[in-house]
Amino acid sequence: MEATVFFNTPQHSYLFDASNKAFLYAHPLWKVFKTLEDQEVSAEDWEERIKSSAPELYEQYQVDFPYYMKKFLFLKEQGFFQKLPVERVISELKSEQVDSALNDIHQIVFEVTNRCNLSCKYCGYGELYSNYDIREGVDLSVAKGKKVLDYFIARWKQHPPRSYKREMFVSFYGGEPLLNMSFIKEMVAYVEQYFPKEINFQFSMTSNCVLLQKNMDFLAEKNFHLLISLDGDEQAQSYRVNHAGINSFALIIPQIKALKENYPDYFRERVQFNAVIHNRNTPEGVLDFVMREFDKTPRISELNDSGINPEKVDEFFKTFQNISVSLEKAKHRERTEQAYFIELPKVRGLGIFTTRYTDNYLRTYDEFFLSTNYQRLYSTGTCIPFSKKTFVTSTGKIYPCERIGEDIPLGSVDETNGLQIDRESIVAFYNTFLSKITDLCNRCYRLSSCSSCMFYFKDIQHPVCEDYLNRNGFEQYLSDYMQLLENEPHLQARIREEVTFS
Repeated sequence: MEATVFFNTPQHSYLFDASNKAFLYAHPLWKVFKTLEDQEVSAEDWEERIKSSAPELYEQYQVDFPYYMKKFLFLKEQGFFQKLPVERVISELKSEQVDSALNDIHQIVFEVTNRCNLSCKYCGYGELYSNYDIREGVDLSVAKGKKVLDYFIARWKQHPPRSYKREMFVSFYGGEPLLNMSFIKEMVAYVEQYFPKEINFQFSMTSNCVLLQKNMDFLAEKNFHLLISLDGDEQAQSYRVNHAGINSFALIIPQIKALKENYPDYFRERVQFNAVIHNRNTPEGVLDFVMREFDKTPRISELNDSGINPEKVDEFFKTFQNISVSLEKAKHRERTEQAYFIELPKVRGLGIFTTRYTDNYLRTYDEFFLSTNYQRLYSTGTCIPFSKKTFVTSTGKIYPCERIGEDIPLGSVDETNGLQIDRESIVAFYNTFLSKITDLCNRCYRLSSCSSCMFYFKDIQHPVCEDYLNRNGFEQYLSDYMQLLENEPHLQARIREEVTFS
């Protein structure tokens, strides 16, 4: 594979050099020089070869020919125009990495219960999906919850946090977490009593707010980060129904307003909204409603397209709405995109583009002390397990996050044995998968910006990557985002100021 890729936008010609993580304006002659070099034509013969094979090009740039040839050779001396190794440095997962992630865990998420007082049409545990355990109305026991916390408290005693006053979230999820409020109160009290002082812990919850008013005093007292699931006005909310099929809108709106009225400062600082975009709402409509009623800019998300029930594929795609397409149809598109800036797919994509393909972004403090050419790559964009969070289900299964199917747990917790995580088994499982796709990843030009999680592959035993990019595909990828920067240069400045990548 070539380290240097030439590509064009309607305005300019560029090159991207992977070895140096650099973009440069590229003179048309450089691509010809590179082709001749690959053909093992001596540099002394380039001018004559181009004069005979491309006379129009030579005539156009004859005067500048010596200058651009000299510059090309200078760049080559600086490490440009090389070939990447046939086998790039694609690392296997090590048990030490799992250990490190567990020591520095950023978030512990408890699925407080798998009961819910709503029956949302597109719920990830509903009829549109088939990659989850049967929901049998199970609450996570306090004993299991304490065993999880004990596990991490013990680890921190042996391996104190590397960062002073490191922030960590203890989060409550469902089902509907407010259905098991006794568990939440027990865990909050346990955290407050036993977490080491070096941990700056905070609490968070996602709720449908059916039981908000009776619990809002506690949430405000403990300063919970509260994410409210609300799809907009009454029509937009019509997929969020109770078990009798009745829209939840009229029930929850008064409770949210009561929270705002009784705890205005808390509401302003800690409460956010999330809307799922579907065929009964629009990003613009959600924004208008939530801003008008609650003076908040909501988050927006699409339906999860992983684990779809084969019998419900048509229904899924009837319900699904692409956020980018929806935004393009907005009546006041510029205002809507400004409000949703961090949520915009193009902003997320541009953020990945600039952080992965330029040399002005470091993912960890350790990279301050490493060579600028240092880059460890992994097959796919799968996270190191537990590097972002630990998710504990109501039945005691352990996962690296709540967004993946429940058919492949990475551990378990029970009242007798506590939290059990077999690091060696996890490493073997991950590396077995990664070994099956490494050859394809080695040929993929977009490996360093891959966002494909192994748990989202349709067949994890026989993985086929739908995001693979050959050279032509990568040239188009680079062109698309460079053109976006040319047309909307303000995006990069705003991303730098407002967006955090983890």
